[in-house]
Amino acid sequence: MSINWRVYGSSTVVSSLDKSEFNGFFKNIVVGPNEAAVIIKDGKIEDTISGTRKNTTGIWDKFKNIWGRSPDLQIVFVDTSPIDFTFYLGTSARQETGAEIGEFSTTRDDAYETIEARSRERIDSTNLTISALTSDGQNVSAEVTVTVRINTEDAKLLTSLLRGNTAVADWDIGSLVRDELMAKALVPTIGQHSGSDIRGNQDLLNSILHNAQTLLQTKFDLYGLQLINMAIAWGLTEEDELMIEEGKKDREERAIEFAHTRKIRDQSRELELERQRVANLIELQQLESQGKADEAELILAADIKRENLLDGKKVDQAKITAEIKLVQLDIIQKEDLLKIETEKASAEARIALEERKDLFDQDIKEKEEERRQKSLQADSQRGLSEMEQLQKLQIERQKANSDRELASNQQQSKDEQERLKSRLDASERRTAEEQKTLREAINKGGSVDPSVLREMFKQGTDREYTESTDSKVESRAKSEINESNKTEDNIKQNENVQKIDD
Repeated sequence: MSINWRVYGSSTVVSSLDKSEFNGFFKNIVVGPNEAAVIIKDGKIEDTISGTRKNTTGIWDKFKNIWGRSPDLQIVFVDTSPIDFTFYLGTSARQETGAEIGEFSTTRDDAYETIEARSRERIDSTNLTISALTSDGQNVSAEVTVTVRINTEDAKLLTSLLRGNTAVADWDIGSLVRDELMAKALVPTIGQHSGSDIRGNQDLLNSILHNAQTLLQTKFDLYGLQLINMAIAWGLTEEDELMIEEGKKDREERAIEFAHTRKIRDQSRELELERQRVANLIELQQLESQGKADEAELILAADIKRENLLDGKKVDQAKITAEIKLVQLDIIQKEDLLKIETEKASAEARIALEERKDLFDQDIKEKEEERRQKSLQADSQRGLSEMEQLQKLQIERQKANSDRELASNQQQSKDEQERLKSRLDASERRTAEEQKTLREAINKGGSVDPSVLREMFKQGTDREYTESTDSKVESRAKSEINESNKTEDNIKQNENVQKIDD
């Protein structure tokens, strides 16, 4: 008989057989590749069967010996293939800090207690995000991939994982790894550094990964897990963060779908066991009629309603027949209920997925709006910077124009002074020559013709007037050139200001 131990399909990593299934398991053992069947008696591993298929009387005889009437026999199937988990660092409804997430377990006993407590509480497995803040309160974004394998050497760890449940899914192991291992390794480490230290510092990011991986190597072993690989993709750019958000959305949708179908899978498992019980009761009738008391006793030992099937110490065929009818009726009722629950779970899952999609779309819109605001602020800052640069340039040009004008005025004043001095010197020389000529004429005792004196003074006056006029014309021309240069500068400055305003 092939045992369907994967209650949650491919997500099943650990599952315990019901006692009603032992008979078929030991008669026809089927353990596939990357699977192990661990036989536990009285809390200790009796045998481990992996990756094989057997149908031997030897194992069946061994089962008879180890089973007997002991209630402490357990068969646990384990998926031994590597399991990939993906977690995310980012914003989360749970705001963990290094103090709030607690300390690592230091012994196996600590790990046992932690696992048992989590198994009883049914921890939320849909929240994949770990909130990790830097020392200055900045949120770090990253995608963390972890590959582990479940060890089969510790019976207590396996039974602790199953405490109160028939099966364990990879989502349950993932939530254990997330809360008890990853968060305690990464949150305190990231909290030791500021956002400016972390962002863009690839050496520091590699160091955080290496330190976390080294720390987790030993801690995983306490929980019966073997760490195979660990990688972190940091959200260093907007594109990185968007890709991480997309991956987070897809994985959370699968987690939500699993959470809503888990109950359906558990109910389906119960139906399988009820059908198995009917098959066992029918086989019990056949074994009793064939006189195979030992095998009949094994089936009776596995039945939880053993006393209801006996008349004294003998198997009562009528009671078995009645019990079969009751179980079959119960199966019909559970099948009808399962249909209703399946439709309900499907509707709830669909609503939850739509709500998750709306939240994701809203988050994306908020992030896009945030990026747009940052872009506008950056543009505004650039505009202000350009305006400041332009104003600075305008002030520098005005100062340069003022300096040029001042230098020009100073040069003109200097030139004017030199011309005046030159004119004064020339006038003094002419006056001296005229006085000399006049004295010579007087000393000779001759008379001086008044018309000659008038012509002499007239020529001197005309010469002074001409030089003065030429100086004013030159000064006016230079002034007009300076005014024209200033007007051109003002036009250029106004054009630059208009470009920035546009």
